Amino acid sequence: VDCAMDGLQAVKYLESKLKSGERLPDAVLLDIQMPGMTGFEVCEEIRKRMGLSHIELPIIMVSARVPHELSSMEAYKKGATDYMSKPFDIQLLRHKIVVAVEVRRQSQSA
Repeated sequence: VDCAMDGLQAVKYLESKLKSGERLPDAVLLDIQMPGMTGFEVCEEIRKRMGLSHIELPIIMVSARVPHELSSMEAYKKGATDYMSKPFDIQLLRHKIVVAVEVRRQSQSA
């Protein structure tokens, strides 16, 4: 598990992985409210500028912002694979991560 403390650090981390040819993380858990760049901006960078698809890099966004419906719709518009409202059930989050990683692995082996 790797951790970035802000949006810019997350983007730089992923860019360095792409440039070096290193393996990308299995999934990204991304909060919407972060210093520097919002999670929406980070997600958009990953999808548009880096060109990484949902299969190549699943992104699960989380947020305590309300109304949850508007935040989740914005997350999906920016390229999120999934979304969870805070506070969230840790077992449900684990399940979502497992599913995202399994879909990624199955598509890579196809």
